[in-house]
Amino acid sequence: MITTFKHAAKQSSGTAVMHELLLNGFHLSLSSETFAARSMSLPDNSQLKHLRALHPDWFIYWREGFVYAVTRKEAPATTIGDRVTLQCAEHLQFIVAVIDGLLPTKFPGYDAFRRHPFAFAGKKDELVGASTARLRTKPALLKCFTIRPTFILEAKIIETVPDQTAIGLFLTINTKWECTADLCALEAAGAELGGLYVVRRNPQPGERRLVGQIKNVAGSTVNLSAAYDDRTTIRVEEVYLEGSKTSFARCLKALLGRDYDSFEQIRQREEAKLLSGPAVNEMVGQVQKLGPMGMPAKFEEWDREMEQFAAHVAAKEAISGCACAEHGQPASQPSKMEAAHA
Repeated sequence: MITTFKHAAKQSSGTAVMHELLLNGFHLSLSSETFAARSMSLPDNSQLKHLRALHPDWFIYWREGFVYAVTRKEAPATTIGDRVTLQCAEHLQFIVAVIDGLLPTKFPGYDAFRRHPFAFAGKKDELVGASTARLRTKPALLKCFTIRPTFILEAKIIETVPDQTAIGLFLTINTKWECTADLCALEAAGAELGGLYVVRRNPQPGERRLVGQIKNVAGSTVNLSAAYDDRTTIRVEEVYLEGSKTSFARCLKALLGRDYDSFEQIRQREEAKLLSGPAVNEMVGQVQKLGPMGMPAKFEEWDREMEQFAAHVAAKEAISGCACAEHGQPASQPSKMEAAHA
């Protein structure tokens, strides 16, 4: 996914030459040089969490001893600080924080597996099912293995010309691998689980998702050879395998037998379609077509246009791919596109 950014470089003669930078996003041209906000002094940022709880209708950002805020709605229930007019060029980090904070609310049909940056999994395309559609045998456990596209949207400050900063909105497409099969069933099918890692099925708030490394499975107990706390065991029903390529290869070789090599070849081809430069570039192009977003002056236009993009993602997931939350790796290839205006 790529957009063209203009970059000025000097030749040895001192003449400036414009080059094109191909990046996985597009330039946001702000609709105003200033914007209205609220501000107050807050030397101790340890109070920030409490302040946000007191003012849920506001985006609150802290920098160098001051709090800056913009409202999430037309009629906020509380008031914070004093009204100020801010220069966009001097507060790009604040604007980026507002954009990133808005993104999850514009995709209500998708559950974010990470909010900073905003990352969510696609619902339509699934590579394991597509890659096994023509196989001779399909073990029942196969439905517990999924590879889905994921999208990561993030606003960033960029400097394509020395001392000239701007904001870009960047899209990364990866794949998320999950294996939710019962561990005892996998062992019964011939999979060797020793050395693989397990994650909690339903981690509680503040609880680490990754539990540790399997030593062996004994009945309803997983014995751990290494863990992220002092535990040495955990119940089988509390965990499943970490969605890594190692886990998939170990288990699917046991389940598919001689069909595994055919499956893997098809999977690689299907994944390449999702992560190829043209596919990613097409998705970035759809974001660009949203047109003026009115940031930071017109939040209502931003709302409408991001809702259109959310609808587009639901309809166009066939051109996207994504990454395991723990071990995924970004994959995108550049291609040209003009810079968009926000």
